[in-house]
Amino acid sequence: MKEEVRTGQPVVIGELTITPTERVRVHRGAGRLGIWVYVYKEPVSIVIDSPDGQRIIDLTFQEPAGGVITEAGPDG
Repeated sequence: MKEEVRTGQPVVIGELTITPTERVRVHRGAGRLGIWVYVYKEPVSIVIDSPDGQRIIDLTFQEPAGGVITEAGPDG
């Protein structure tokens, strides 16, 4: 398997520049009936550059250590 994180094509909208970061995974193999290739691309983050500064929005979701997301109630 080959995996690469790369910067995508920036998009300019007025004073904003939006640049995606993407992860590309390439799986390949061979068997009795031939060869196969599977390519998967997923978003990792978005970088937004504006006159007010730069923002990075992480698009990956990391499951918490306990495996469950809970919301605290009024008592904590």
